[in-house]
Formats: sequence, C-alpha cells, structure tokens
Amino acid sequence: MRSKGATGLYHANTVHTCCTFLRDGHLLARGVVHERGLDQTEQRSDKLDRALGIWYDIFFDAVDIHVQSSKVSYYGPVLLKFDLSILAKDWLPNVWIAKSNPISWDVDTPNADRWFTSIEELERLYKPTNFGFHIVLRNVGGNVRLLPYLESVVVDNPERTLAETPARFAIDMCSAAVGALIGAARAGKLLGKGIHNSVRTTCPPHCGCKSYYKSMSNTQLRKNFLA
Repeated sequence: MRSKGATGLYHANTVHTCCTFLRDGHLLARGVVHERGLDQTEQRSDKLDRALGIWYDIFFDAVDIHVQSSKVSYYGPVLLKFDLSILAKDWLPNVWIAKSNPISWDVDTPNADRWFTSIEELERLYKPTNFGFHIVLRNVGGNVRLLPYLESVVVDNPERTLAETPARFAIDMCSAAVGALIGAARAGKLLGKGIHNSVRTTCPPHCGCKSYYKSMSNTQLRKNFLA
C-alpha cells in the first residue's frame, strides 16, 4: 500500500454515526451498530449489504475523497484518518481489497469480480485514487479500536445555519458538528489522546463543496451534520 502512495486509511461518515464510534471507542460495522441498538444514519445500501454478506465488514479508502475528487464525499462530512500500520497487526486475519463499490454488485457477482485475488493482481492494478478499490476488514467481529490507530478527525464546514423554529436562534452547522464530536470523544475518554481534531479550511482549487453545501436541502443538511 505504501509503495502505491497510500499514507493512511480513511473512513468518511455522518456526524451522527461518527459520534457513535467516538463514544464507543471503536470503528463499528453497520451490522454491529444495528445489533447493539446504537445510533447511525441510514444508508440506501443497507439492504444490499446484508444480502451480499458485508453487513459486518469495515470499509476504508486509501485517500481523502474530498481532496482527491474536489467535491464532497458521498459518505459524509466527517473524515476519520487511521494509521496505515493497522494493516500489519497480527490480530487482523485478512485484508480484502474490493475491485468496485459493492453498490454495483449483486448476489451472483463472482468473488473474482468483487475482490482482488492475489498480491500480483493487486500490484499490477491497484490505485489508491480509484474510489471503488475499498480496503475492507473482514472477520474482525465488526469492530476495530480507535486507539492507538486514529490519527485525526476532520469535519467539513458547510457555512450554513439553520433555525429549527422561528423562536430559536440559528444553529451554525459546523459549530454544532464540532461540539457533538468533541462531546462524543469526551464520553469515550478519547480527549487528550493525541488525536488531531480540525475543521477543513483548505480545499483543492475549484472544489465544488461550497456550492454543493449551499444547494443542499435542510433535511439533508441535518442528516449530515446534526447528531
């Protein structure tokens, strides 16, 4: 992975779901969150993930999609970055690399079309900038400790405010998101543990995130930024 230019593992999600991770102290598969009755934002792929047998798997990207694509990550405005060395730990039974986003699979898609099947194939074809080439942790019980692997938590700034009722003052979405994430980290005893926390302040030239957030519906904005 390092020889291909990867410097970390990235997991993007909503504020709502990331707060669950921080409170629990673990990155959790969607199936585990569901079974434990914890909070997470619904995804349209949930039903398919169950059918494909990946409901209890943990997905990473090898790049910051926001930076690489110059637009908002589809998965959410919060980005968790993990140390790449997690892939070398002896408690990790297997590392799987998807050949495409599972949203394009069906139950009859052969394994050879879903996953890279050899190191040779991986060395020949893998590119961190292909967003379909997800790094997937399977058979780990659907959870991975955040510490000592989590390096940073970065949240987008949509530069939007919402007034929930006429009688209430407007809520700044970025401030609400940061406050919720810090509160969750405090509950999970993660504050002061060397994790870097920040609001995304720099974007690639011509990044489309600002215009995207400006046009986002209030419902979608709440879904992404409120816990």
